Amino acid sequence: MITVADPWLYIVIPVRDRCSLTRACLRALQAQTYRNATIIVVDDGSTDGTRRMLSTEFPTVTVLEGRGDLWWTGATNLGCAWALERAKDTDAVVTLNDDTVPGSHWLARLQTAAQAYPRALVGSVAVAGPEKRVESATVSIDWWTAKYSDPYRGADLASLRSRAPSVLDSAALSGKGTLVPVRALRELGPYAARLPHYAADYEFSVRAARRGWRLLVATQAELEVSPETTGLHANSGGDPPLVLRALWSRRSANAIRYRVRFARLACPRTALLPFIACDLTRVLVHSGRALRHQ
Repeated sequence: MITVADPWLYIVIPVRDRCSLTRACLRALQAQTYRNATIIVVDDGSTDGTRRMLSTEFPTVTVLEGRGDLWWTGATNLGCAWALERAKDTDAVVTLNDDTVPGSHWLARLQTAAQAYPRALVGSVAVAGPEKRVESATVSIDWWTAKYSDPYRGADLASLRSRAPSVLDSAALSGKGTLVPVRALRELGPYAARLPHYAADYEFSVRAARRGWRLLVATQAELEVSPETTGLHANSGGDPPLVLRALWSRRSANAIRYRVRFARLACPRTALLPFIACDLTRVLVHSGRALRHQ
């Protein structure tokens, strides 16, 4: 049973021009069993009616406004700063994307894991489709080969829960449903502005791990996600202009300049050059294959 003594959670959601997705996410948050929470939506210059929808359908949600130049990192930092002005050290911030639909016990299960492991950041399991196939859970990173792997990707959620403990260690955490203790934010500072849209979440969590914070995924805390709504896809259906655009656009996880920036911020110095070489080779080979299969 939740009481006023339980920590307050500040849920920070960057949004821009995805009104229907934002609405679905907020409705799911309204159904959460954990009630000690403030929802902070950072609307970065939406022009599709998102602002009107928020004011009429979700009047209790705190809305912060941007001008379209915040991207994920700037919007998240703005929401976190608002929360930190009001939060106690025992509270936490939860970063969330608007293309997610949390299960009704999601927030309570994140908080349960956080209570059990007080010096930890706690992430969620992302699932997709009616079969609840795992899109992402944990990640391991080989800093010498720039290889990322998730042993649970593709498994069904019930199978993961039957063979895994209630929390799993991870080398990094996505910003898509991660609880960050206020003490960690005050200790570590903001998300890296040099990574405006992708990889700032990974860099922040890697930075936290190096300062002694544990990175965990709560296997009972699931989010439904829509993979097709995320960013500019690298293969882009083999369309040459989009494939090439994915190599430089902020909306793409494969933008070369930001991948190099992530490496310089997060990779151990001894592995930096091999990491960059392997990472960029992999991205360029993948893009080349997409062009050949158009």
